[in-house]
Amino acid sequence: LIKYSKFVEDLSAEKNTGIADLNTPVVDALKKAKAEDAALAPTLINDRIHPGPAIHWVMAEAILKSWNAMPQVTSVNLSVEHERIEVSDNTQATDLTVLPDGITWNQEDKALPLPLGPIDADAAMQLVIRSSDLIPALDQETLTVTGLDPGTYQLKIDDRVVSSFSAEKLAKGINLALLETPMLEQARRVARDTDLVNQYDYAWFTMNTLPPDEIVPETLKSLGDARDKA
Repeated sequence: LIKYSKFVEDLSAEKNTGIADLNTPVVDALKKAKAEDAALAPTLINDRIHPGPAIHWVMAEAILKSWNAMPQVTSVNLSVEHERIEVSDNTQATDLTVLPDGITWNQEDKALPLPLGPIDADAAMQLVIRSSDLIPALDQETLTVTGLDPGTYQLKIDDRVVSSFSAEKLAKGINLALLETPMLEQARRVARDTDLVNQYDYAWFTMNTLPPDEIVPETLKSLGDARDKA
């Protein structure tokens, strides 16, 4: 793979194109994963050839970095003591209201977090997150609230309790991208729709490139299934 990578690197230089190194970050993540959990690490590439879903995120990160993707999803900083919105990046935060028992505000984001599955139920994804810089590099959806009285506060989004945090932790800033929020649910719906479109396009391409006698029933079924779900 290193030899293949060198060829692609040379070709990129010859053709004056961009390049994304997928091999190095994957190998680095695998080494770190093995050092932390030698039993679980081999499951990330179960057959030693085809990367599993968690490692695909490391590969996607490498591609996105080559396209100059930014770490920030959104960033909001609210000042209770001054009753104002200090920071509102890649989102429109408005109408901050300080109440006796908490604060409210409105927020319309311009981006969604990465559509990761329920991380608590995915040990492989947890290991990849700990063994890579995926979250710091691409999935920062930060919320900071300063000036709150000491205590524990519930965070509600669209009238749904997301989690609870101390005033101290909110003042330091939290990353909403790893919480089960309405924004993450929306990101997952976009990801599912994208996958359905990909299935549909692949089946349609197969039907239009193969001779009729080579089109297997599974292709017709997948085309119909993708069309129905879409």
